[in-house]
Amino acid sequence: MVKVNSSYTNVTQLKGKVFANAKPGSLDAIALDLAASKLGWNLNNLSVIYVGSVSGQYAAVVSGKADATLFNVWNLNFYKTGLIKPLYTVYTDFPSEVIVANRDFLASHPKDVQAFIQAMIELDRVWSENLNNQSVRFLVSTYNFSLAQAEAFLRLSYATNLSAAAIYVSGIQNVIHSLQLAGIMKGSQYNLTSFYVGQFVPVQPVTVTYSYKPVLPPI
Repeated sequence: MVKVNSSYTNVTQLKGKVFANAKPGSLDAIALDLAASKLGWNLNNLSVIYVGSVSGQYAAVVSGKADATLFNVWNLNFYKTGLIKPLYTVYTDFPSEVIVANRDFLASHPKDVQAFIQAMIELDRVWSENLNNQSVRFLVSTYNFSLAQAEAFLRLSYATNLSAAAIYVSGIQNVIHSLQLAGIMKGSQYNLTSFYVGQFVPVQPVTVTYSYKPVLPPI
């Protein structure tokens, strides 16, 4: 996102410019590193200022303190002010939830872990089915989506086949690759089996693709 009356018309013009991030390690900061990698920019030469919050990112661009910033899809309400414009969308394969646990806890409390995973699957079902319109109301009240935006977000962005709940090794590979692009994980040799156990849900082999395509809701 850049200021609406700026001279920028293409994301390549932002190379070497000042970006506003909320804080180190925030999702927008990771997204910036991913975008830079995809665009072939040197991560070490990114010019970044940290402004503490999403509203701070918006203010930095509008005031001219920063040339650009990155927003997550649920923060697109800032776009509706008419003071900023989009130039580029960052897409990457990245599962939205990853459950982690201490291996000693896994060994000593297997039923608790299984109950937790089952509860998460049930929560995902309630969310995906928009039970009693709760999901729509949450998006409208929390992220200021319009009714149409909330319904489109649920319908297009995060559709999940709950009957196919499983560990996707290819999804773990996607996560590792994204974190490597962002400079968070160094090196290239990782033992994938150290990232999961097959005790609670089926494990899909690496040849089975983790299929997820994010779709932006209408602005």
